[in-house]
Amino acid sequence: MFWSLMRYAREQPGGDIGIDINPLAAPPTGITRVTTYFGYERPEIYKSIAELAASDDGFDFGVEVGWTSAANNQAPRRFKQARAWFPRRGRSASESGLVFSKGGGYGSILDYDWPEDGTSLVTEMSGLGAGHGRGPHREDRDRSGPARCGVAAAGGRGHV
Repeated sequence: MFWSLMRYAREQPGGDIGIDINPLAAPPTGITRVTTYFGYERPEIYKSIAELAASDDGFDFGVEVGWTSAANNQAPRRFKQARAWFPRRGRSASESGLVFSKGGGYGSILDYDWPEDGTSLVTEMSGLGAGHGRGPHREDRDRSGPARCGVAAAGGRGHV
């Protein structure tokens, strides 16, 4: 399912961000999942994968970034691979003994920056509401610049 969600994202306009999903085709974990996503729902890909991973007998997932080895007169090149590990990647925090700290003269983290406002990155937005009559209401908008998201109003109507 992880592979299917990543493939769906890649097939969307502007969705191919150069992540190789072939490593996800490795032998399955043996855990069967049954989940349905309807096309009109336009699921948030990361959230859907995270929910699958957090379920019973879940998995760890990530994107490995690195360099290939130089071989056959070919220069090394960068790669990005989607990966999944079952039951988890590596060892638990309690097994590792690693501690990261900031400040106090002995910190192993010197500085960090975590931007919290992603609105400047939005190029497409979708909204899904309860709708009226037979089916849900969906609203899609494309923007060349930042987009603003409105909160759905009573009655299932939303604005973007």
